Amino acid sequence: KVMDPLMGWLLRVPYDVAILVVGLSTSILMAVLYKLATNQDLLRRCKADKVRLGQLRKQAKKAKDKKAVQNIDMTIGGIQLKKMVAEFKGLGAAIIPIMFVASWAFERLDFKPPQVGEDLTLKATFAIETKGEPAWVVVQPQGKIEPLTPTMQPIVEDPNIDPYNGQKIEAGQNGMVEWKFRVKEPCDNLTARICYRGKATVHNLKVGGPHYGDSIVVYGADNPGPWMNCSTMAMMTQPRLLEHVPGMTWAWKKWQWIANIPQHTEPSEGWQAPWRAGCWKMAWHYVLMTLWGISRIAWLPPWIMAYIIICAPSMFLVRWLIRAY
Repeated sequence: KVMDPLMGWLLRVPYDVAILVVGLSTSILMAVLYKLATNQDLLRRCKADKVRLGQLRKQAKKAKDKKAVQNIDMTIGGIQLKKMVAEFKGLGAAIIPIMFVASWAFERLDFKPPQVGEDLTLKATFAIETKGEPAWVVVQPQGKIEPLTPTMQPIVEDPNIDPYNGQKIEAGQNGMVEWKFRVKEPCDNLTARICYRGKATVHNLKVGGPHYGDSIVVYGADNPGPWMNCSTMAMMTQPRLLEHVPGMTWAWKKWQWIANIPQHTEPSEGWQAPWRAGCWKMAWHYVLMTLWGISRIAWLPPWIMAYIIICAPSMFLVRWLIRAY
């Protein structure tokens, strides 16, 4: 909410524009703060000295003067250390502003809020022992969203299917109930009271506007009794960068496939010595290791991947434009 007065207008523009603005503004902010907080004269001289020492090192190496090469390497190492200390001040100056921008994006760009005429699914999970027992939901104020399924339903076995990619989730077995609604009017203060065994919990919803409510609410061990280890989830759409461009939907599906590489590709305890299995098996082992590492990155929300793709290269471009060393 602190950043809404400054960045709230981005929620009313196309998603691609919002991600582009957030990524570029982050790059500009980091580059400017880096330049203001660092000793640019020192960094400029460090860069010039490294270039010159690199030339001298080539000459010494060509002349086979090992002593000179060692001395130059030690000097370059000292310059690099001094440069790192100076750059750390610039990175430290940008941490707090970037934290504000990142926290705002986490709360505002992760999902598309349900709009008028769209459907919304609310899912509640329970312990598998409760299978067959009734659970019901009461939404207030009434008339804002229309129930498409019965408000009282028996708890059934959860198939453990990820709602965002349709893949099977390797998780413990639970019971679940799903309620489907259709948005009729905009409302920023909807409350869904999920009732079970004489007790109730509240899931806050926002529909028809630029903001969305709670995506998931978890009830852990600090809520003993019927709600222990239960959760409620509002299954909203996760937007993706350039999803309306032909071919991008296919690309995002392929990227999501990477995120669901079978668990047997995860490194085992004995991965430190794969060469014992032979050359080809060792090469295949490292291929699996690489895919496993990529799959862990692919689990990041789509907006974070888009943010990194925009922010990382543009930051170096901005630093070059403003001549920040």
